[in-house]
Amino acid sequence: MTADLANKLIDFFEAPGPYHAFLVAGGDWDWRRNPDPEWQAFYRRFHAYTPWNVGNYSIGAGGVKSASTSFWPEERRECEARGQFWIPVVYPGFSWDNLTQKPPGTSIIPRRGGKFLWEQFHTLADMGVDTVYVAMFDEVDEGTAIFKVTSAPPGQAHFVGYEGLPSDWYLRLAGEGSRMLHGKRSITAEIPIRP
Repeated sequence: MTADLANKLIDFFEAPGPYHAFLVAGGDWDWRRNPDPEWQAFYRRFHAYTPWNVGNYSIGAGGVKSASTSFWPEERRECEARGQFWIPVVYPGFSWDNLTQKPPGTSIIPRRGGKFLWEQFHTLADMGVDTVYVAMFDEVDEGTAIFKVTSAPPGQAHFVGYEGLPSDWYLRLAGEGSRMLHGKRSITAEIPIRP
């Protein structure tokens, strides 16, 4: 996709007529630092922006991986300053081992029993954010799925399961995270439900 083609697509959806689209873009988490002025202009034309944060993590004390979120407040301010709605992306963990044919565990960002996902919900609740994009419902090949999967997959290949947790655990966590973002449960750093 070139910036020229992207602008033509935006022009099509914003052309005067009986219908008007609310355009949401998704892209790299480092979008604000893209040096190409054409791309910077293109990003600013959308009504909302969803930076794809999957795979973006930090390593803390004891080598624990957590989603990188320190840039979220600045990112939100920048979007809001130009009238864009900011929609952050949260994810439960990650693995590209199978997709990229790497040895098991090579590319994994552990889910830590749901703590990895919950930390992101907690950060956003503290920021007063009420809308997120959960990546992904069904992205099994990237190890980000939240839909029901087994923790006892076939043994003849490497699969990332839910660490022995119930198959609906991540659906339940996403639901509780939504409740917290909408003020229907208190803001808490600890996961408020049990498996």
